[in-house]
Amino acid sequence: MSPAATVTQLKSCPHAAAAKAEKDSGKNRIGTRGLVLKEKLIFEHTDPGRKGYSLPALDVSAASLPADLVREEIVDFPEVSEVDVVRHFTRLSTWNYGVDTGF
Repeated sequence: MSPAATVTQLKSCPHAAAAKAEKDSGKNRIGTRGLVLKEKLIFEHTDPGRKGYSLPALDVSAASLPADLVREEIVDFPEVSEVDVVRHFTRLSTWNYGVDTGF
């Protein structure tokens, strides 16, 4: 098949015509397709009272620590569930270039 025949076929292809029409209409602009990098910080997902862990009842006697090693509360620590943490960091991991996502 000659190159001229291939070009003629491409011009008459309905898919090529639709792609050209979409491009000409301005819907297919550079940067409007692909990853959406609008993930909030984990601190912005805070829901007061949520805990990211679930521990069974203590079945041994509690150990005590020296008072200078005990902290009452972590200031501005995000209060999110374990599922929210996993989802958040899974979404962030999709932004990495890797064997499964880039090659």
